[in-house]
Amino acid sequence: MSIGQKLNLSLGQHLVMTPQLQQAIKLLQMNRMEMENLINSELVENPTLEETSDSESTVQSMEEIPNNNNDVGAKTEENPQAGEDFNWESYLENFRSTPNLPVYRGGDEDLPGYENTLTSAPDLPEHLIWQLKLCDMTPQQKTIGEVIIGNINDDGYLQCSIEEIAQKESFDVHEVEAVLYRIQDFDPIGVASRDLKECLLVQIYDLKENDDCLEAIVENHLTDLEKKNYGVICKTLNISMEAVIERVKIIEDLEPKPGRAFGGSPAHYIIPDIYVAKRGDEYV
Repeated sequence: MSIGQKLNLSLGQHLVMTPQLQQAIKLLQMNRMEMENLINSELVENPTLEETSDSESTVQSMEEIPNNNNDVGAKTEENPQAGEDFNWESYLENFRSTPNLPVYRGGDEDLPGYENTLTSAPDLPEHLIWQLKLCDMTPQQKTIGEVIIGNINDDGYLQCSIEEIAQKESFDVHEVEAVLYRIQDFDPIGVASRDLKECLLVQIYDLKENDDCLEAIVENHLTDLEKKNYGVICKTLNISMEAVIERVKIIEDLEPKPGRAFGGSPAHYIIPDIYVAKRGDEYV
C-alpha cells in the first residue's frame, strides 16, 4: 500500500446566499402593500431612519408600474431551475463595480449668459440706413444719404454743413440739401437737423397744424420761451396769453433730441430679493 499526494481539479457551480442577496431577492418579490408595510416597520424599529418627501413620488411611480408578479411567478414555475442557475451575487457585484459613465449636460456651460441673449435695439445709424434703402432714390442720392447719416451725432443732429459734405465728396450742394430734407422726414422726425430751431420746425410741419403763430414762436422766440417771457411773445405776435400757453404746450411735446431714444445701451434693472418697509418703529 503506497501513500502519496494527488491533485484533483473539478468544476462546479455553487450559489452562496449572502444576507445582501437574500434581502434583494426578498424585496423583489414584494408587492406595493407589502413594501409599504416593511418600510413602516423598519422606520419604527430603526430610529436612525427617517422618511423624506421623495417617498410620495416613489409611491406614485410604483403605482404607475404594472403589477407583473403573476407573470413572473408563472415563468418561475415553468422553469424552476432558471433562478438557481443564475449567479445573482456575481451580477450584483458587477453592477456595483461598473464605472460611472460621463454625463452629458446638454451644453449648458457653453451657453452665453442671460445678458448676452437679450435682443438689442438697432442704433440710430442702422435705423436710418434701413429707411434709406427703402426710399426711391438714385444710387448717388443714397450715397449722399449714407454720408449725411454718417455725420449725425447721438442726439440726432448733423455735425457738419451741407457745403462741407458737397465739397469733400464732390457732390452738388442742392442735391445734398434735397437728400437732407428727405432724411429729416425719417423716423424719428427732425433727425439730421442742423440746430434746435430747424428740428422743432420740422416736427411742427409734420403735425400739419398750419399755425403761423406756432411757427413764429419757434422761429423768433426760443429765447423768450426758455426764460418764460410770455408777455413779450403776446405783445410781438398780438395774441392773448391763453393762446401763447396753448402753443407752448404743443412745443413742450416736441422732441428736442430726436436721436435720444436710440442712444446708449438698454438698462437692466435689478430685482430685489426682499422688500423692507417701516411700520411704526419697526422694519418689516
